[in-house]
Amino acid sequence: MTVRDKPLFSVNIAGTPVRVIADSGASVNVLNETDYLAVKNKPKLTHSNSRVYPYMLVKPLNLLGKFQADASNDQYNCKETFFVVNGPSSSPLSWKASQKLNLITSVNSVSEPKSHLDPDIMSPRHSPQ
Repeated sequence: MTVRDKPLFSVNIAGTPVRVIADSGASVNVLNETDYLAVKNKPKLTHSNSRVYPYMLVKPLNLLGKFQADASNDQYNCKETFFVVNGPSSSPLSWKASQKLNLITSVNSVSEPKSHLDPDIMSPRHSPQ
């Protein structure tokens, strides 16, 4: 998979542009240490007892801590919690944060299935009065 195949976006985190991946399967926001260190007005990391697991793995990520900051793009803004990981990692933006920033849209559609039955059988019968 090439960079062009990934849903990469520039999102301002605490006022600094950071390249993130909009991850429809992520339940939390994660920044790798390199991206965190690049944030100019770096929010202070606080300890986290949370365990964050990468998709399909049983070993949790090595967390350095977490912080809260504004995440924004040209049109939208939201306050989010970010977990900072030690070591190589992408910086995935959660499904909810990606929706708040309109990077991912969710479409829910319900339609009535077409019946292959005879319409006369499907219609209610009226008894003569």
